[in-house]
Amino acid sequence: MAVQVEAPLHATGLHFGCVSCLIAIGRQRPLEVGDLLGLRQQEHPAHVTDAVSTLMKQKQGGRNGNITLTRAMLYHFWRRYGSIGVAKLLGDALNFAAPFLLQALLRELQKGPDHKAQAAGAQAGWARGYLFAGLLGGCALIKGLLNIVYGWEQGRIACEMRSAATCLLLRKALAMPQWAQASAGSSADVHTLMSVDVDRAVGVAYSGHDCWSLPLQIITALLLLYSQVGVAFVAGLVVALLLVPINRWLANSIGASSAAMMTAKDARLRTMADVIAAPRAV
Repeated sequence: MAVQVEAPLHATGLHFGCVSCLIAIGRQRPLEVGDLLGLRQQEHPAHVTDAVSTLMKQKQGGRNGNITLTRAMLYHFWRRYGSIGVAKLLGDALNFAAPFLLQALLRELQKGPDHKAQAAGAQAGWARGYLFAGLLGGCALIKGLLNIVYGWEQGRIACEMRSAATCLLLRKALAMPQWAQASAGSSADVHTLMSVDVDRAVGVAYSGHDCWSLPLQIITALLLLYSQVGVAFVAGLVVALLLVPINRWLANSIGASSAAMMTAKDARLRTMADVIAAPRAV
């Protein structure tokens, strides 16, 4: 039977102790399906699907009209997804704190042994150097742990969102009338929705926090550059702004190419469905 993962979320994300049993089994023999870790009740695809489906039924016909699948996902996961933003914020803050600590450490090293021998607070100077070095290493360690927690929770949420969206689409497809299920076009559209569009929708979970993190990092970096080099930072800012139209053109080109590829893929699926259905008609 599958093993239930009951370790605390953050502890599991830090040390991954729940996979120790799998490593021990893998040393003795190849892993089988029954050896894999099981899911907790709240993480099971059926449970998540029922929760999102119930939420869609409750919100249906409200002031804002019928609720969409995307909004239902946001209502269901917003607390968990918002909580991991704290780890993202702390990680970004430590990322900018490291250069300041490194600068302070280099200043202590540049004083030289002669200066420290003549100074009245020689021991205090060495202590400050060790302190800055320790803080620099501590920042790197804590930032790594925060990134592990953030990536672990982000992946879990994305996996639950993908399973819920796929199950809801499957239920909707199975509830379609027989004549609609036999249509080649509908089967191709359902296949595209379940294989491509679900992955694109779930991609929001991997880039949602970047909407506020990236602008915050850019503004902080510009302020730090201004404090170090003064008005000269404007040159780098101008170059970055000049790259925006180029990036926009590339993004539009990639989007157009992706749309054309999806259209060709739907046509291929319809053709294959016709080819498979033709022998039945004969």
